[in-house]
Amino acid sequence: MNDFEAYFKETIEELKTKELFRDQDLIFKRQSNNELINFSSNDYLGLAFNNPSIDIIISNNKQSAGTGSRLISGTSEAHRELEETLAKWKGTEAAIVFNNGYAANIGALSSIVSSKDAVFVDEYAHSCIWDGLKLSSCRKYIFKHNDTQNLNDLLEKHRSKHQKSLIIAESVFSMDGDSPELSKLVQLAEEYNSNIYIDEAHSTGIEASTGAGFVKRLYEEKKIQDFSRIIQMGTLSKAVAAEGGYICGSKNLIEFLQNKARTYIYSTAMSPIIAKLANENIKMIQNSDHLKKELNFNIGLFRNFLVENLNNKNNFKNFNGPIFTFFFGDSEKTLKVSNFLIDQGFICTAIRPPTVKEPRLRICINSKHQKKDIENLAKQLCYLLNKEIQDPS
Repeated sequence: MNDFEAYFKETIEELKTKELFRDQDLIFKRQSNNELINFSSNDYLGLAFNNPSIDIIISNNKQSAGTGSRLISGTSEAHRELEETLAKWKGTEAAIVFNNGYAANIGALSSIVSSKDAVFVDEYAHSCIWDGLKLSSCRKYIFKHNDTQNLNDLLEKHRSKHQKSLIIAESVFSMDGDSPELSKLVQLAEEYNSNIYIDEAHSTGIEASTGAGFVKRLYEEKKIQDFSRIIQMGTLSKAVAAEGGYICGSKNLIEFLQNKARTYIYSTAMSPIIAKLANENIKMIQNSDHLKKELNFNIGLFRNFLVENLNNKNNFKNFNGPIFTFFFGDSEKTLKVSNFLIDQGFICTAIRPPTVKEPRLRICINSKHQKKDIENLAKQLCYLLNKEIQDPS
């Protein structure tokens, strides 16, 4: 066995010993089992399956591939239409589309800040944000999760040392489901001459009157009056049920990224079919209020059952959105609970380090879940948590 094979094997065995190994074949087998109800999907509005737009889009589009990077031969009318739709939806001057959210964060963050600049980033920010910052030579200051006082202290101490300043957070944090006090972030950005970079991956499609996201919802509620300092990043692969990532902001920002973001410049453009699908799904979200109403009804149904039947309300977290987190202890116990729920007919994947510090079940409610399935899952979770079962098998 050569050195690399020995290293691969040793690492795999170590992951298995620590209950941190991800078995992709097993995950696929579970997800392809139509008898199991998936409560780990981020398809919040249920548009990923049986979408009537797909057949029409495919039959009406003759170009399946991007054929080149966006700056060479890859930009089609579908890409331009999608970017125009996104900018109008988000209330910004312009938008740029990347092949996925990871590429959007990597490309944007590695290019808009430099060694002369400072970034003040929430400690719970997504991995692709951290990876983007690694590729930048900026100075990073990490503030405690959603702690605006800690952020203020860091800005007061360090902002003046740097040229540009960027505050980074997520509008809905993917592993906890909570949100920052955005109005306070805007206030701090004004006070310390900073911009805000906010990841809207888990609020796009389900927040605001048209599903435009968390930033737009707070603007509609008059909790923020101006979001010109906010760079809005998001994905098209969750509630929008397509593929791709985007940045929305000023025309200057977008033209800058078109010329500086390496993941945009050096990647073949996304398929025009996917761009068209994303565009049609956004329009459907904008004009189909029942999708968000169904989602909110299901969220309320699940939460109310838990609140009424759990002995200890601290065993789960929810912040009125579709993401619920449940804590059972270490990775081994959490995996056992996940496997127990599989036997009951539910996919509830265990989230373990290094993705999160504290192992948990992260359960996502969507608009297509049936009342009986939501209540049945809630009953199983209450049973496990109320009995404090250490080994549900």
